[in-house]
Amino acid sequence: MSNPKWHIVILAGGDQTRFGGADMAKHLVEVLGEPILKRTIRLTLENSESFITVIVPPGRISQYKVIEDPRVNYIEKPLRSEQKIESALEVSLGSDLIILWGDVFFNRNSLTRILNDTPSEGLEAYCRYGHSEITKKPWGEIFGLRIQSEFRNKLAESARWVKNAFASGEIHRDGSWEVFKHYSGLENLDGYRVHPRLPFYREVNDFTEDIDFPEDYHSMLLNVPSNLEDALDFISEINSKSIEQKQTLEQEKQTLEQEKQTLEQEKQTLEQEKQTLEQEKQTLEDSLIQIIKSRSWRLTKPLRSFVIFIRTRIES
Repeated sequence: MSNPKWHIVILAGGDQTRFGGADMAKHLVEVLGEPILKRTIRLTLENSESFITVIVPPGRISQYKVIEDPRVNYIEKPLRSEQKIESALEVSLGSDLIILWGDVFFNRNSLTRILNDTPSEGLEAYCRYGHSEITKKPWGEIFGLRIQSEFRNKLAESARWVKNAFASGEIHRDGSWEVFKHYSGLENLDGYRVHPRLPFYREVNDFTEDIDFPEDYHSMLLNVPSNLEDALDFISEINSKSIEQKQTLEQEKQTLEQEKQTLEQEKQTLEQEKQTLEQEKQTLEDSLIQIIKSRSWRLTKPLRSFVIFIRTRIES
């Protein structure tokens, strides 16, 4: 479960012009019998201890307040494309931030991953880079991001630059992809036929999908199976068992490695003992040779008998 220090912002304040106008609340369309915004808030509450701020269109809090909870706060704010990230960064200044797009139907496993991932880049953007294998939408989508507090100013500067550059006609698109390209230091943001893969992108390609147009919604109704949640529970159970089996195998592997190391140590000990015996044997043989060469060998019969006895013991 995600650390409470992360503040979560859900962006649901768009003007919805692509979905049919202000009267058409795309964040509230139902998939699997539940408004997608309510699903996002519910799953976030279930999988995080953080506070949640939901940005909704002006004058529509009563319509958008789909869940009442002490950890959920609704604020009114208009959001155009170029303002999304910048507006979200103005919420809960100074904290680590998770931003979720409010017009997204989230696969539960993917949302849990976004909420609980371990930060590695300072900024992680969860997106589908290309077309969807499931919903067949032909282009990529951004679903959410995680930004640590020390990187917020840099991301805010990129968002403002993109907003101003779009307003002046310097660039022809003002989306989050452009913000990420500027953040990573790329120049000539209009010069890419396809978005470059950036090191902080995290691929999400499952039933998670952004709903921009009515046809997107109809596609979701056709492609999302009614038993998706049961299937996800089954997959989670299988994954849990696989993880347990993997852990057991790792433990057995470690035990075998320890036994191997013990055998290697015993082998080294035996080798050392063998070398010691060889040295002692060589010393005795050298002593015998010296005795044989001496006059006492020829004159002292008892000593010769003793030497023969010693040699016999060594050879045995």
